Formats: sequence, structure tokens, C-alpha cells
Amino acid sequence: MAGWNGSGVFSKTYSWVQDQLNGILIRADRHDQNDTDFTNGINNCLTKDGQNSAIADLPMGTFKHTGVGKATALNQYATAEQVIDNEFTYYTASGTDTYTLAPNPAVTSYAAGQGFKVNFTNGNTGAATININTLGAKALVKGASTALVSGDLVAGKIYEIVYDGTRFQVKDVAVSLTILTGNLDANGFNIGFDTNTGITDDSGNEQLFFVKTASAVNEFRMTNAATGTGPILSATGGDTDVPINLQVKANAAYNFLGTASTAAEARLFEDTDNGSNYTGIKGAANIGTSHTLTLPAALPASKKAVQVDNAGAVTYDGISSLVVQQVTSVVTASTTGTTAIPYDDSIPLNTEGDEYITVTITPTNASNILEFFGNVFFGEVANSDVPGTMALFQDSTANAIWAGPLGNAGATASPAQGPMASTLYFRMTAGTTSATTFKLRAGLVNTTGLRINGSVASRIYGGVAASYLIVKEMTQ
Repeated sequence: MAGWNGSGVFSKTYSWVQDQLNGILIRADRHDQNDTDFTNGINNCLTKDGQNSAIADLPMGTFKHTGVGKATALNQYATAEQVIDNEFTYYTASGTDTYTLAPNPAVTSYAAGQGFKVNFTNGNTGAATININTLGAKALVKGASTALVSGDLVAGKIYEIVYDGTRFQVKDVAVSLTILTGNLDANGFNIGFDTNTGITDDSGNEQLFFVKTASAVNEFRMTNAATGTGPILSATGGDTDVPINLQVKANAAYNFLGTASTAAEARLFEDTDNGSNYTGIKGAANIGTSHTLTLPAALPASKKAVQVDNAGAVTYDGISSLVVQQVTSVVTASTTGTTAIPYDDSIPLNTEGDEYITVTITPTNASNILEFFGNVFFGEVANSDVPGTMALFQDSTANAIWAGPLGNAGATASPAQGPMASTLYFRMTAGTTSATTFKLRAGLVNTTGLRINGSVASRIYGGVAASYLIVKEMTQ
């Protein structure tokens, strides 16, 4: 069959070579038929000057049109450049609230799904419309049908608008409030917030807003808890050590609120591999007047004690030793003893005199100082007017660690006119962190007898006279 065969091959009805072999002379009718075949074949070709047009789809065989001009009408195809540059979808809208847009090529009708990227020259002050190519104003809405309110459109910001068949929906403008009819399940996905946006209450008031850090790698994690434990707010992320930073606005304070039954308490826990013990700081249950402790600006050059004035200012005083603990033993009973202690240049022994007061302490540091204070009332049983001695012993050590005369110092000192107050002051290095017991023993130079908190045959002051021994542990 003469003409194009559908695969791009052209053939004619007669072959001059075949006619010669068949002994057929050149004839006008056969020549005219071939010319007709050529004419029909040429008429089925597109002319480069556009004199005719295609009557069916034109397969390009993976080839492309090159050197094409930009489309200027809706029935022309676009160049790749026009597509990349969004020449058919990006436009600037003029006006305020009643906006106009003039796409080129011009849109001839609205169609559902029709969309544009629009740079609004002016922000809106209320409900807004847009008129595209004078086809008629259409409402601009957020969500599905919510009218815009003042400030929804920001001047100079680019928005995507899409026609839904009735109105243009503005993407990237949130509806002020959407009421859910059930729980919101993100189904394993994140919820994205623009910077300085977040969660509001049902009146639109801000409750929790988020601020974006472009290079963020660290974040908060919130873990809920079962019965008996509290939820956890933790810092996690890409860094090895991630702190939690809290910041108040302007001159505000960090408040830890108490409850109706207890004051606020802050607890600092130990390493988790050591256990769950903590050190707590707790407010008083009833604070008469609010006050603030103001810490000093710098640490002292050496170890100092701290003091607080009536304005709450914390300062360092001149005391270099701090009291770690204090143990006191008080004796109000009146008892007697008759064991003598020599009044000479020998060290008293723990078999001499009688034991009247004991005190036990467990030092926290072997290098700390133990400081002893004592005040004891002694009187003679027989009023023999002889010298007496009191001595301090530690545990089972035989020799006294301190000794002194009863009453006034001197060779004839005695509590004969007693009772007389005898005092003790002594300091030593602790030397241990185990419990250690100190014993105060006393006795006259003879065996006529000594009475604590009394004299001669009985006590005095009805039992309110008290002899005591105090030991304090202090830092160096």
C-alpha cells in the first residue's frame, strides 16, 4: 500500500525499475499515480513554517524539542526555565484585604485545585478576598472555611493559595482554634511548630511556645511515671553532657511552691550507681517574713566560716575552723568517790581517782580538732582541806591526756569551802574516725572523799547544779 506505513517508512504504488523488468513502458497513468502517492505523503508531514498542524499524537522517540520559546498563552507548553522560575505560579498581589492578582498568561476561569504562590504587598486587617485576572473576587480563608483575621497575612511573606471550587484556602495560616472530637494521635510522627508558636488554651492564650535553633542537636524529653514515682524532665541529644538551662524573664525569681501540707524542698541525689540517697534543702513550714540569702561574689582565699546578717547577706567571718559536731554530757546527780590522785609531778593514771563524767564522739575526719570544755562542781566529804586533782582520759589509755587542780591553782588548793567550780579546756587532733570515749576522773590527795554537785554529806541547790563536759569536732 502506497504512503507512510505507520513506522516511518514511505512507499509508492509503482516501481520504475520493476516496470522495466516486466517490459512495461513509461505510462502517464502510472506516473500520475506515483505523483499522487508523493503528494499524499508530503501532505502528511508537518511543515516547518506552521502551514499545517498535527492530526494525531506525535511520539518523539525520546527526543525533545530544542530552542523553543517561552509560552505566552495557556495552550502553549512551558519551557523548563519557566517551570523552575515558577513563572506561571508566583505572583505579587496588590491591595489590602481586597487583593488583585494578574497572572500571565491570563487565567480564563477558576478551577478546583488551581494554585498560586503569592507575595502579598500589604498585610490584611480583617477578612480578605482575591480577584484573579478580573474573574471575580473569591474569599481567602484559613483551614477549610475560616475567614482571615487581622494579621494573618504578613506583608512581604509568600503564601500558597489553592482554589477549592468556592474559595481560595491559604496554606501556612493556622486556624486560631480547632476543636478536636477525640484524642490526637501523632502515630509515631513529630508535630512541627514554627518558631515562637506552640500551644494555647481554649481562649487562645499562650501556654507553651517553642523557639527554633537552626543547628539544634539537644532537646528535652518528658517521661511519665507509674504509682510511687514522679515524672522526669530530662535533657538528651547529640552531646555527651547535656545540661538543663532555666531562665526567668527580667528580674523575676525561680519559685518552688509548697503544698497545703508541706513546705517546698529541693533534693540533690547521689550517683545512681551508689543508690538513691539525697541531700535536701527545705523551706520552713511557717515563714514569718519573706527573706533572701544573698551569696558573696567570690570565695575566700582560705577556709572561713560564714555568717548571715539581718538583711540576708552571707559573708565570711574571721573564724578559720568550723564546728562539725558537738557532744555534751551533763551530770546533775551528787555522788562521791574516795580514790586518791597524787598531787605531784607524775601524770595521773586511769586507776587513780574516781570517774564522774564520760562522753563518746565519732570524729568524721582524723585530721580534725577535738576541743574540750568542762565545768565541774566538787566539794570535800570530810572537809579535810587538802589538794585535789581532775584528769581527762581517752578509752583505755593509762596516762591522762590532760590534768588540772580542783578549785584555785596552788599547792594548798582544795574544795574545802566547796563546792568550787573547776574548769577544763583542752584541744587535740582527733586521730581516728572510730568512736572514742573520754572520761573525767577526780580525787583528793587522800581518801577522805570527794563529792560532785555537793559537799560534806549532801548535794546542794536541789539538783539544778549541773557539771558538764563538752567535746566539739572542728575543722583545721
